[in-house]
Amino acid sequence: MASTRNKDSRSPGILWLWLVFLALLLLLIKFFFIGTYYIEDNDALPNNLSQGNLLIVSIQSKPKYEGDIVLIELSNGELVPAQFISHREGSYKVLIGDETKWIKPKRIKGKVIKAIRL
Repeated sequence: MASTRNKDSRSPGILWLWLVFLALLLLLIKFFFIGTYYIEDNDALPNNLSQGNLLIVSIQSKPKYEGDIVLIELSNGELVPAQFISHREGSYKVLIGDETKWIKPKRIKGKVIKAIRL
């Protein structure tokens, strides 16, 4: 009877271990896979981003300071990095390559945290 009691007391420990492992796995997926984009050769890249970069993006983060790099979705569905210039109510002014555009906040997919050259 004592042996069955020991088995029952171990199972909650194993369950908690699996739950902690699952939580850590979800955090790894969130930080390293969701919000990570590979930008191919593109003429619209800002000067401080070279071509063929892996961009780590803070999802849905809006730019705060002039010069922040954001990932935006163009009207054709293409994702490109752009440099933040300024904002006014309801729109953001960004620099894509040599062209300045006003875009809606919903087109900003996130703020670039880091660019890694591949």
